[in-house]
Amino acid sequence: MVLFTKLVVFSSLSALTLGSFYEHSANVKELDRQNFDDFVQKSIYPVIVEFYAPWCGYCKQFTPEYLKAASRAKSFAKFGAVNCDEGTNKKLCLRYKVGGFPTIKGFFKKRNSNGDKRAIDFKGNRNAIGLIEYAEKNLESKAHIIKDFEKMKEFIEQDTPKAILFTDKSKIPNMWKGLSLRFNERLNLGVVGKKHSEIIEKYDIKSFPSIAVFTGGSEPKTVNYDGSFEYEEIVSFLKEHALPSKQKDEKETTRDEL
Repeated sequence: MVLFTKLVVFSSLSALTLGSFYEHSANVKELDRQNFDDFVQKSIYPVIVEFYAPWCGYCKQFTPEYLKAASRAKSFAKFGAVNCDEGTNKKLCLRYKVGGFPTIKGFFKKRNSNGDKRAIDFKGNRNAIGLIEYAEKNLESKAHIIKDFEKMKEFIEQDTPKAILFTDKSKIPNMWKGLSLRFNERLNLGVVGKKHSEIIEKYDIKSFPSIAVFTGGSEPKTVNYDGSFEYEEIVSFLKEHALPSKQKDEKETTRDEL
């Protein structure tokens, strides 16, 4: 009994000395039983969570890749981490049947019968690219794809303010998908590809990417975005023209390429 107690104390001291891996990270949120459900269950984005132990060698090796993925995908996904060696987190790790370290689980749209998001084990390549692809695969989009002038006309005549991305990419950029979730029902987001020349010429689009807002109301107008393509600046621009938010935005400070 004495030996067991000493081992428990040693383990606790070891964890305390090593500390949590991500406590100083801007892109990975350290989670515990108090903030886990808010972070995971209430997010409108794909959420990926790593369950780890500070003494685990594989976890230490995996950390740089996890940080890299969180940084690159931060405009459209959320990354969290649970230190299972913390006493208060042990029940949380048992709840999600963590049997080894690191364990990676995704929380997406599908929910269990109790209303919680279903935890899905990550079985892909344990590197940044594998994690990003995992988040990307489960990313929803509210952005409207506009392919002809008639659809464009219908879209911009809606009462709700609109923002359109003119892009030379073959698919909707992940950041724009993320923004379509963030501004859902406050600002309708659309996408026009470079190949749709009728629309491009009509609206005199000279470079890609370009963003234009078409305001609603009795006196609609077009506002072209002339800032940098830093994520924070784009969000600030869109907020100026979006309808008021009914709830607090999820905290985001990030960038991406359109």
